[in-house]
Amino acid sequence: SGWGVSRNVRTLVPIRGGGGGSAGATYNNLPLHTGPKMQPAITTPQVEEWAYYRENTHRYFHWNLKRVFQATLWLGIVPGLTFVGVNKVQVAQDRINFHHDSKARRRDYL
Repeated sequence: SGWGVSRNVRTLVPIRGGGGGSAGATYNNLPLHTGPKMQPAITTPQVEEWAYYRENTHRYFHWNLKRVFQATLWLGIVPGLTFVGVNKVQVAQDRINFHHDSKARRRDYL
């Protein structure tokens, strides 16, 4: 019998039914998964530089006029125009679908 590492205990424990080879090898009585070997990643200096910048954005981010404009645009103007546009379409559609003889109550808009 061979020796292996237990998943629950960080000590070496004997493996039952273990022998050499991958066909009958077990790990805590579970069969080992034998699949294709992992290939090393192919990297380029440009990708590594971008990854480093991406992981360390908090070190390089500074508020400037361009970023203030972008934040105002995407957090204020775009949602505001979307709300106004959807509200206009909704009110127009409700006017088309409204029947005067029905006792439908007017919809509460935001």
